[in-house]
Amino acid sequence: MSVVRPPCGESGMRQDKDALREVAVIDVGSNSVRLVIYRIEGRSFTPFLNEKVMAGLGRNLNETGRLSPEGVQRALRALDRFKSLIDGLGVPTVEVVATAAIRTAEDGSEFVDIVRRQIGLNITVIDGEEEARLSALGVLAGVPDAQGIAGDLGGSSLELVPIANGAPGAGETWRLGPLSLMNEAAFDSEEVALRVNDALSQSPALAGAQFKGRFYAVGGAWRAFARIDIALRRHPLGVLHHHEMSRTEVLKVSEFVRKQSKKSLERFEEAAAKRADTLPYAAVVLERILAFGQIERVVISAYGLREGLVFKHIAEADRAQDPLIAASESFGAAHPRARAFGRSLERWVEPAFEALPAVFGRERDRILRAAASRLADMGAMLHPDQRSEIMFDL
Repeated sequence: MSVVRPPCGESGMRQDKDALREVAVIDVGSNSVRLVIYRIEGRSFTPFLNEKVMAGLGRNLNETGRLSPEGVQRALRALDRFKSLIDGLGVPTVEVVATAAIRTAEDGSEFVDIVRRQIGLNITVIDGEEEARLSALGVLAGVPDAQGIAGDLGGSSLELVPIANGAPGAGETWRLGPLSLMNEAAFDSEEVALRVNDALSQSPALAGAQFKGRFYAVGGAWRAFARIDIALRRHPLGVLHHHEMSRTEVLKVSEFVRKQSKKSLERFEEAAAKRADTLPYAAVVLERILAFGQIERVVISAYGLREGLVFKHIAEADRAQDPLIAASESFGAAHPRARAFGRSLERWVEPAFEALPAVFGRERDRILRAAASRLADMGAMLHPDQRSEIMFDL
């Protein structure tokens, strides 16, 4: 069976507009201001525009109690541009949230008012518990069977929330982001560890975490941490989402980070080097979380607060579908006939695997076969001499 995508209009987009929705999310954080625009189709949501500006709104917030003046100007320029992009693309739904820096700064409400008056964006300032809940929902959007604790490390704060049975528990927020832990003195791992210990020793989530699951790490600093682990291990799959590390591997990366200068990091892992100043602090926080929670495995989640905001726009009936299967169907089968073929192929191949031993576990193997079935025919119209290479890259 050969399947070809239906013709597109002048814009290159599918004409089935009822099946597609778009949501723009702007996250005004302590360190960065980011715009991501997602296209939602059933259970699947795909970012098609992703821009970030390292504004540094929360830099020196501990000393001054106010937002960084330079950071405010960078953030305003970024938000003005983001608003133009959203308007130009005609995105109907816009979510704008601000987190720790805005909610704690003396001039946070003033910044929100300036953005509303000058740019026309209405910022919702969320508290730490809501930030934790949304981050946990984002983790669950990508890992529906997650069991353990989700932790979102931003520039100024750390949010922790237990996850069990497909739902988040009570969220916590701690002033343990790298910008909150920094001072004018040079990084001192022992001093930072003592400050982190004082806070985390009071965490109900970590006190109840022992041996009850994994730690799902959210946030740019921990993603940079994982990039280093991938490089050190020469991992064959350089994908951050779902990248998993043992406690031993975490400690190895932490030791490596402490020994590197910014120039050394740039030579080793360019993307991680952009966070060279904050990485040692993020490493200490992660080490102490594992120690207090007696947690042995860390899973990197590329989904967090922003995806949690998008997830609430997905119908309850669609949320039950596995995200990998949904994404594969959306990506590989634009036409209803192609979708029917993928589902039929899944049913046809299943009996062949019944007598074979499981590779990743019975249920995970079933999901992988279901996803592969939905991608099986998407290269049918490509030239056979190039088909395998193009399909591998896709």
